[in-house]
Amino acid sequence: MSMKKKSRLIWCAFAVCLIGMIILRIVMELQNVKYQEVQATVVSAETKHIRKWRSSDTYDIYEVRVTYKGKVHELGNAFKSYQYSPGQKVKAYLSNGRLYANLDGVKTSTPVAKCYFACLYGSFIFVILGLVYMEKAKREERESIEKNETGC
Repeated sequence: MSMKKKSRLIWCAFAVCLIGMIILRIVMELQNVKYQEVQATVVSAETKHIRKWRSSDTYDIYEVRVTYKGKVHELGNAFKSYQYSPGQKVKAYLSNGRLYANLDGVKTSTPVAKCYFACLYGSFIFVILGLVYMEKAKREERESIEKNETGC
């Protein structure tokens, strides 16, 4: 398959991802997510510093555990563990058996949101690949023209 055809296929995949991303974003905002606002008690809150494997940079993961109705849950979408001290009562959002620190956590945990993020990442990847393959196709075409002009 020529580079020109590969380039066109990649740009088509980019267009599909872009259109899907736009539609899914609208659906994600319009969806009526079912949740229940509850009171939970903080059991533990810690910040883990994770080191990136290829560099010396680190990033933080916040692990906040709470109890609700006698069960220990991981509090999803929690930011800054210092906001949570053991024994503290906090507002949490219960959705599909999981507890979240805020409504954004509830919205982004739905299947529609996961598909949206897949299309978002796919569109970034395909735009980069599209540019690379477009440049390769141009180079291939130039080499073909030069080859025909020199008679080789």
